[in-house]
Formats: sequence, structure tokens, C-alpha cells
Amino acid sequence: MFKKMKMRSFVVGFLVALLIGNFGFAETAKKTLNAVYNNIKIIIDGIEITPRDANGNRIEPFVVADTTYLPVRVIAEALGQPVEWDAEKNAVVIGTKKTESGNIGITELIKTRPKYSGEGQIGDIEAFEVLQQRQSGENAIRYGDATFLLNGDFKRLTGKFAVPDGSKNYGHLEIYADKKLIFDTKDYAKKDGIIATGHFDDILPGSKVIPIDLDLIGVEKLYMRAYSCGIFYNVGFEPLNK
Repeated sequence: MFKKMKMRSFVVGFLVALLIGNFGFAETAKKTLNAVYNNIKIIIDGIEITPRDANGNRIEPFVVADTTYLPVRVIAEALGQPVEWDAEKNAVVIGTKKTESGNIGITELIKTRPKYSGEGQIGDIEAFEVLQQRQSGENAIRYGDATFLLNGDFKRLTGKFAVPDGSKNYGHLEIYADKKLIFDTKDYAKKDGIIATGHFDDILPGSKVIPIDLDLIGVEKLYMRAYSCGIFYNVGFEPLNK
């Protein structure tokens, strides 16, 4: 049975996160492995697939210490699941990408709502700081707006709004449900004294992180707009069936 087995030794690198205070950096560690190649086949739902990389080169599965290793992207996509690399978290993400609250993020919603429309930066952006505290840039809207046909499928909208430290301009957010204004940052600006004198009663840079939690039950169409340097991030939609 094992006459055709091939054994190879190679060096693999993996990341070990070393945290110091509130900051982190990655240090690469190396380990030599003895891998056994035995012409392992991959069969999914009765169909044999040939794993290949992005350049079309064949990828051969192998065994190390009685554990079989398969290319994750090939397997995920064969099972109909999206897969992506999250460099910030040093993680492979398979399936629906969730927000901090566990809801469906706006990045995923864009993929599943074909009648979505919008302009500006919508999706995952780089991390930023507010009051010198690091904020995740995942599932965000910046410099633009977005419209979704929700069709009454969701019950809550959650997220955070802020204007990063050092921004040259102010920020503002408006959210409409079926053409009715349900959120406006000017209400927070006036209440907390972080208002900037201007046409939209904008939020000052680096002044506050505003939590957002809104009722979406029965909402058919949702419109959101982030003005100037304001960022609406960690945007999540909670399904009715959750």
C-alpha cells in the first residue's frame, strides 16, 4: 500500500504573536517537518477535484504525523463557502464574516444583496485610533453612502461611529429606514458638547466613539451616509431568525 509514498523534509514558517502592553508584533518561527506524499485524492460529494493554486499549479495534499493537510481555499470553495485571508488577525476566514456582535457584517451583506448600491469606501478598511484607542476598520462606510433592500429580513442594526484622531475634517452620519430618519449624529453632538459649528452639526475629530443600535423590524429599504471624515464601522445586521 505504501510503496509509492514519498517522504520530503521541508521548513514551514508560522506566526507567533508576542504582545507587549497594548501593542503587538509578529515574530516568525520555523520548524522542520517530515511530510508524506501518497497521491492523496480529494472527493467531495462523489466528485474528484484537483486542487490548484491561483496560478493553476497543482497542489498535492500530504500527511504529517498521521494528520492529512489539504489546501483550505480549494476545500472551502468546493463546498460553496467564501474564504479570505485576514492579515490583521493573521487568520483564515471561511464562510460568513461576522461583526464584533456576531451579526452579519456589511462586507458580507454586499455579497448577498444584489440590489445593493453605494459610493465611497464600503467594506473593510485599515484600523484607526480614537482618543488613542485602536479601532477595527472592519465592516465600515467611509466617504460615502450605501443603500440596501432588506425586505424585512433583519431586526437590528449595530455598529460604531467616530472621527479618527488627527482628522482634518469633522464627521457626520445619517441613517434612513424606508425614507424616515432614524439616526443622526447631531443629536449626540449637541448633547455631549462635541459639536463642531457647521452646516451639518458635525462630530469633532477624536472626540468620542458613538455606539449605534437601531430597530430594523419591518424595514424594507435602508440608506446610510457617512459624511466627510466620519467612519461608521463594525456595522452588523441581525437576522430575524437569529
